[in-house]
Amino acid sequence: MTKTKTLDVLLGGHEISDFSRRWVENSDTNEENIRRAYEILKKMGLTDDKIASQAQLLGRDPETI
Repeated sequence: MTKTKTLDVLLGGHEISDFSRRWVENSDTNEENIRRAYEILKKMGLTDDKIASQAQLLGRDPETI
């Protein structure tokens, strides 16, 4: 599965900007880290809408979020 496909699976139905998609695709992260970052953001109380609007956060190291 590609990184952007992982975004689509996690945030299906939410609009993800081209910038965020490119950021994640060009980042050093992998699908597992995208999922970990997503779970951390959800535990922090962020909604899927908010995560989708800032999806580039999913391309960051989960330990630094």
